[in-house]
Amino acid sequence: MTAPTQPQIAAAACDTCLVHAWSNWISAGIFLGLFLPGRGRAQVSVNLVDAERTDLPHLVARIRFEAEKRGHRIRRGERIGLLTEPAVAGASAEDLALEELRPEHLIETHVRRRLGLS
Repeated sequence: MTAPTQPQIAAAACDTCLVHAWSNWISAGIFLGLFLPGRGRAQVSVNLVDAERTDLPHLVARIRFEAEKRGHRIRRGERIGLLTEPAVAGASAEDLALEELRPEHLIETHVRRRLGLS
């Protein structure tokens, strides 16, 4: 199998985002697919705005499925900011394509500490 070209990688990232938008998840998150020329890969960026409608483990699984269907794979996920317990309920770091998932990554952990509940 030959390596995909830059336009093919960018198209796959954007296709993945469109699949989510058209599978009735558009109100659950904001999706962006873009090509990173310096790294030779695409990035799918998601701002999940309705974790009750689409939880993060299912979202990552769908992105993984769509990428693999196109001959690509998720290299890694990246967490920006804190996550909520409901958004990641029952998920492992691997499920989320993250290197690690610790209690300190959850907003509820910080709230409990602040309130003296932990």
